[in-house]
Amino acid sequence: MRYHELNDHPARRDNQHCIARLSVYTAEWADLRAICEQHGPIQIIGVERVPIIPVFEIEVLCQDAQTARALDAAWMAYAETSPHRPRSMEEALIWGERFNPYPKIPRDWTF
Repeated sequence: MRYHELNDHPARRDNQHCIARLSVYTAEWADLRAICEQHGPIQIIGVERVPIIPVFEIEVLCQDAQTARALDAAWMAYAETSPHRPRSMEEALIWGERFNPYPKIPRDWTF
């Protein structure tokens, strides 16, 4: 299913408060499923790829607003300790080099 097909989900109009919006690295999918299972039945209603880095913005429809906020809080707590995410600016720059489409351009260039 493509994003534009999910984009018309009626919950986007009627139950916006029941939707948790999560940033998920590709390597974190298994962990996302485990965390979602702890918060009851959910439905993924939106998936959008973030350009350049392997991250998806996921919209998850929960039973109610409290469950959506609890899922959001649980995912934020996980993200702080996720082994798949860079921790410092230096680590992020090194990590991001593999996704750089123009690796030969020097970092210290000016106009």
